Amino acid sequence: VKYLVCREVCIPAKDRVSLNVESGPASGNAAQVEGARKQLPRNLPSGAHISALATADNFILTVGTRGTPALGQVTDFIPADEQVIENTAKPDIKPIPNGEEIRLKKSEQLNHPVPQLRGLLICGERAYNISIPVSSGKKQSSKSMKE
Repeated sequence: VKYLVCREVCIPAKDRVSLNVESGPASGNAAQVEGARKQLPRNLPSGAHISALATADNFILTVGTRGTPALGQVTDFIPADEQVIENTAKPDIKPIPNGEEIRLKKSEQLNHPVPQLRGLLICGERAYNISIPVSSGKKQSSKSMKE
């Protein structure tokens, strides 16, 4: 399990856990296991595109959904790498034609270029794994990739 422990600063951690669950419909656990499985992060649907642009103080993600099933409203981005995004700043999310734009404040501890922005894009009730190249100039489109 990979997780974050947060108060004023988020500290990533990982651990091994196990749980013995009886399988089969008669056990009564099948619905719980299936419900949990449906909540796991997924790849973006085919046709959804995301790009990232680095400015002096922010990362600007553009989520394009033209011609794809609705992702739901973007509500958050959770970085996979530490000290990239300012943890105390909420993302600034605004609608744009055929998608949404998310402005993420760079961490004050960030002292190097970020070639890939990795994390979870939260849309409605779903989480999507993303890993996209970061452009320091013109925006570049890229499909998401599962880690």
